[in-house]
Amino acid sequence: MQASVYKQWVILSLCFVFLIMWGGVFPAKAWNQKRIKWHSYSSGLQTAQKTGRPILMIFEAKWCKVCRQYKKVFYNKKVVRLSKKMVMIKIDIQNNRKLQQKYSVDGGYIPRTMAFSPEGYHYANLTGSDKEFKYFLNSRYAGDLIRVMKRAVARAH
Repeated sequence: MQASVYKQWVILSLCFVFLIMWGGVFPAKAWNQKRIKWHSYSSGLQTAQKTGRPILMIFEAKWCKVCRQYKKVFYNKKVVRLSKKMVMIKIDIQNNRKLQQKYSVDGGYIPRTMAFSPEGYHYANLTGSDKEFKYFLNSRYAGDLIRVMKRAVARAH
């Protein structure tokens, strides 16, 4: 009997570890909407102009595997805290082809994260570490995103 209980405990523990490793703890469609206020393009631009907060614009697609990984970075406490000082805009490229083209300054890759002044001026030097895909930030760790967010907030004030 004791071996059976132990076996069940091991199986449950392995399932939990598997869920954490594969992202099952975070809903596949979630960008942490409970803690981060996401705007559409037009409402985000208006909000930024009214509030004087800089903009962080994310280009993504539902079918993008790397985007699904990147979503998890937005659960980081520092990212959530910094998002309160910015206007967060998320753009699904499948539904917004014109915006995708307009902001494809170095290619149409996704996920692509770009920072702007409250007036909509592109902070072109706020980039990730990849030389070829400048606005591709690390999709597994929040460090790149936090650095870009901090610099955008500092430049806006």
